[in-house]
Amino acid sequence: MSTRALVTTSFTVRSTAAEVITGIDLTGRRAVFTGGGPGIGEDADPASVRRPVAEPQGPLHILVNNAG
Repeated sequence: MSTRALVTTSFTVRSTAAEVITGIDLTGRRAVFTGGGPGIGEDADPASVRRPVAEPQGPLHILVNNAG
């Protein structure tokens, strides 16, 4: 039987996206947020959150699936 390591962080359900990515350079990275849960775009750029991707324009670096 294999043992899985538990991943722990200092973040809580109240942590903001800005707190989580502090010190991480996301310049040039493409992210897609999916799902219909309320508040999915609260910490993201509102203009890009509401703009659906018509056609992929390059590699996808980050996928956030919020199933609600």
